[in-house]
Amino acid sequence: MSNQRGSVSALTVCIVMSALTLVGLVFDAGTSVNEYTQLSDVAENAARAGAQEVTGLRAGDLRIDSRSAVTTSQAYLHSHGVSGRVEVYQDSVSVEVIGLRRYQILGIIGLGSQRLHIVRTAHIVSG
Repeated sequence: MSNQRGSVSALTVCIVMSALTLVGLVFDAGTSVNEYTQLSDVAENAARAGAQEVTGLRAGDLRIDSRSAVTTSQAYLHSHGVSGRVEVYQDSVSVEVIGLRRYQILGIIGLGSQRLHIVRTAHIVSG
């Protein structure tokens, strides 16, 4: 019986670590999805705001005013405390946002963070 000493302790440690990992996956994955959704909404709305800077409406030559679109999109991002990159094309505005989500529970077992990369594009439509 003396060679069985400590086996219950090792089993207990394994069970506790497994439970902690499971709780961490559920909690941290849920908060990551929530943060991804929020950043995605901000990027999409910034792209929409920039795409509303249309010129040439009366002439029938719809184009996006690049300077105004970048300024408007950046202002929207800034108002939400997010930084990002804005690219303007003739008929669309694309906004790229990169975020870093730090894990709270999974950080205990060595997983520190997750990089969130979101690109949203808004197109102008005539009609």
